[in-house]
Amino acid sequence: MSSAPCPLGVVHGRFQPFHNEHLAYLRLAAARCEELIVGITNPEPSSGGLEPTDTRRHLPEENPYSYWQRLLVVDAVLEADGLTGRVVPFPISAPEAIRHYVPAEATHFLRVFDAWGEEKVRRLEAHGYDVVVLEPGTEKTLTASTVRSAMREGGQWQELVPPAAARLLEAFQDETDRRCSA
Repeated sequence: MSSAPCPLGVVHGRFQPFHNEHLAYLRLAAARCEELIVGITNPEPSSGGLEPTDTRRHLPEENPYSYWQRLLVVDAVLEADGLTGRVVPFPISAPEAIRHYVPAEATHFLRVFDAWGEEKVRRLEAHGYDVVVLEPGTEKTLTASTVRSAMREGGQWQELVPPAAARLLEAFQDETDRRCSA
């Protein structure tokens, strides 16, 4: 890829929840494109089936936030970070449907840490999408599972997510607590 930014870039993730490493990913991609699309995978509970290379991603406890909540968080983080982007559903489990959400000429930026990341690259390329792997060989330093565990256990999780995300995630928790106690 040349040093000139591509017109349209795409990143995607479940963002369950959105954390600091997700923000680093968005920043890397945004620096390489003129316009950014942020795809949210598993937009509805039934859309993320069993994946042989990531056998837990479909479980309810791995997906506590709705598409709407994740969209609000991503929008808030983009705005707080001064990034411009559009948020769309991104059905990575049904890559033939991605064309309904993302233009075919977009460049897909991925970070690959494991077999699931390699599978996503393979799927996107098999459907004719231009794929660029960002920072190949980099190791993952933070996972959403770590954040969810800290949240469940009452640990310090706020520093693991961007401040805009922390505010919304706390509000979502307060809302859930109010509903459950009513």
